Amino acid sequence: MKKVKRGDIVGRISYNKDVLFIVQRIINEEVVILKGITVRIEADAPIKDLELINPRDAIDSIRYLDYNLTTRLEKHKNKEDIKLRHKRKIKLEKTGKILHLDGDSCLDNKTLPLTNKHLI
Repeated sequence: MKKVKRGDIVGRISYNKDVLFIVQRIINEEVVILKGITVRIEADAPIKDLELINPRDAIDSIRYLDYNLTTRLEKHKNKEDIKLRHKRKIKLEKTGKILHLDGDSCLDNKTLPLTNKHLI
């Protein structure tokens, strides 16, 4: 296996690479700290359990996930619009305030935590 370094995109073999991670820190020659790309998660893993992911494949995976989420939201919105038309009433809904305690600038700005080096 190619040597894993900080900033590499990896998947954990033991979890069938279900979540894509960026290597945040290498603790020693055997263990690394990972940060999820599409899921807000931080994990540690043995280096031998990691498989490098092609950055283009990672970007395609993220775009596919984004497309699926957008499609599902649009379908849900359309169903809600139809329900509102049938009711012919629009209620004023009060919503709560949300305090977000654990921020992540990549998620807040909806940017990919991938650098230009991954696109080359």
